[in-house]
Formats: sequence, structure tokens, C-alpha cells
Amino acid sequence: MGLLSGKVIISTLPSSSHEVLQNLLVPHDAVVLNIPMIEISPVPVTKEEKDILKKIEIFNWIVFTSKNGVSFFFDAIAESGIQFPDNLKTAVIGEKTGIELLNRIPAVNFISNTHCSKKFSKEIFNLIDPGDNVLLVLGQLAANDLETELTGVANVCRLNIYRTTKPERIDKKILQQIEDNRMDLLLFSSPSAFVNFIGELGLPNPDFKLVSIGNTTTQAMLDYGCEPLITATESSINGMANEIINYYLKIES
Repeated sequence: MGLLSGKVIISTLPSSSHEVLQNLLVPHDAVVLNIPMIEISPVPVTKEEKDILKKIEIFNWIVFTSKNGVSFFFDAIAESGIQFPDNLKTAVIGEKTGIELLNRIPAVNFISNTHCSKKFSKEIFNLIDPGDNVLLVLGQLAANDLETELTGVANVCRLNIYRTTKPERIDKKILQQIEDNRMDLLLFSSPSAFVNFIGELGLPNPDFKLVSIGNTTTQAMLDYGCEPLITATESSINGMANEIINYYLKIES
């Protein structure tokens, strides 16, 4: 039997990310269920934003903080018939975002190993030159760390390319399973997912074993008086899966 045999793990990941988690944990014989608490969708590009994108060659740097940002951005410029300039320098947070970008352009100038937006903003600060034009491609709910760090040194333009919303339909059977605590772990990958969960079921039962994808999500949970059992060091699905495996390895040993 695998390390996670008999373990029921419920995630609140967007449905588009659930397969990644399954592929990491099912080989260890875990039962992995999904009840998405957020949906990610593109934000329509306004006329003003299209005008900015048509002058994309004026930017020295473009910064992506997520795979979703990369995907929706390239969809938007493709629909507008805009070519990505060969000389436009790119910076991304996280290896997965870098890989997503490399699927679309030949090279990425900077891939940060950190998953902390504040640390990433300081890294970007050290890359740019005074007066550079920087385009930030973000989600609507993304914090202002990058803008705050760069404004005053660079000319910063923020493009909100996707939104995070609450799903219209939520699986009532899995909700009941959570309410009855018929699970071993409950996973959260964003503050939004946690807040939406509270909207459905209220604050998690103190007996629930909660897993957080990283420090930002953990802080949101702590703000509501909930302390996760596990916080991933690497803020990614892979990082979360590794922490879960390591947690059970320690119990076994």
C-alpha cells in the first residue's frame, strides 16, 4: 500500500488545477477530491488597454506573476493581432510561470525562485533602470507590492488580465463530507478560496486539518483565527503536495 493509502484529501483548487494535484498524490494511493472555491476567468481588455498593448514596444520590461497571467495575456494580444517584441525583457515569479512563458517566447530574462511577492518586487527593483517602462500583468486581486516598490523609479503600468470569482455551483455532497469531517486534510491555495469557503460553511471546525499553499494564504487563515497544520515552503501545488508527503513520512517514521 502507498504512503497515503486510505487518506482522503479535499482541495479547494480551481478545477483547472485539480488534475495536477491528483497526479502528485494519487500515486501514493490518496483519495483526492475537489470542491473549487474559486474560478479564474479573463478580464475583458478595455479600449484604453488595447491602445497600450498596441504600443507594447515602448516597454522595457513585462512582469508576470502567474501562469494564468501569461495565458490570458497572450490570448489578449493574439485576439488584437499584436506581436510580442523580440527585445522586450521578461521577468516571472516561479518556475511554473517561467515554463508557461517559454511555451510562447524563446527565452525569459529572469525567473525568480521566490514565491513571495514582496521579495520578488525587490528582485525586480534591482533589475530595472531608472525611467524604464514596466508592464505588470496581474490578477485583479493581486496586491500592490510590485507597483509600490517600482513607482517613482520606473514608469509602471498595471494590466489586470484575469479575475478570481466564486463558482456558481458547489458540490453539496463534498460540502457535507467536509462538514462531517470525513476527510484527513483540507487544502487551500489562496485567501479568496478560504474566504469563499467561510461564506459556504462558516469558519472551519477546529478539528479540521488544514493545509495552506503558502504564507499569504496562511496569513489570511490566521486573520480568521485558523492555524493550518501545514504551510508549504514552496508556494505551488507541487510544494503543497511535497509537504503533505513529508508530513506523513514523519508520522510513519
